[in-house]
Amino acid sequence: MADYEQLYLQERQANQKLLAIVKQLKEQNAKLLQNVQTLVAIAKKEQQNAIEAKFSKLLDINFDDFCNYLSIKYKVDSMPKTSGIYAYINHKRQLIYVGQSKNMGNRLKQHFRNGQIKINGHDCEFKSMGDWEFYVLEYIDKNDKKKLDEREAYWISLARVATADKTVYDSKESAKYLKQIDRDPYNVSTEPITVKHTIPSEGNVINRTRGNNIKM
Repeated sequence: MADYEQLYLQERQANQKLLAIVKQLKEQNAKLLQNVQTLVAIAKKEQQNAIEAKFSKLLDINFDDFCNYLSIKYKVDSMPKTSGIYAYINHKRQLIYVGQSKNMGNRLKQHFRNGQIKINGHDCEFKSMGDWEFYVLEYIDKNDKKKLDEREAYWISLARVATADKTVYDSKESAKYLKQIDRDPYNVSTEPITVKHTIPSEGNVINRTRGNNIKM
């Protein structure tokens, strides 16, 4: 066999090996891509579950839970003179007020100064500082008006959930009725059953204008 024929066969064999390697790499890449897509799908599902769990937890919040979110209580003269979202709490009357300001310290004094002369609007609630506590919910850049509006709406909406009526499902009554069906599905009592009841609201949100829509 001539030398060139031998070289041709060797080159052909090398090309076949290379094609086999390329095919194998393609198959490995396809499996890797499938694994990545699976992991992404799992991550998205876990993230969605976490969001739903957090949202579900927020729906169960009441007045006391909302107040427990608040940590550092400020006095009138120590309220930070910076931009952000603030909350005033009146435990005696169970009132929550949420607002935003570029200077939360000055705004606090302004509310109570106005409260002494106004008979309408939310400022009329602030006639005396004695029963009120003052908190900062978030610090936000004073130039970021969009975020200030969004976070104020969020906290007002959360406060409204905290002070709204709650519907509670009685799992024991439901389980009792289901057992009755399993035991004798053709002889189920026609008596009305109560599987839920409403817990009356505690407290009130005194914001008059903002927070009707929440933007996330």
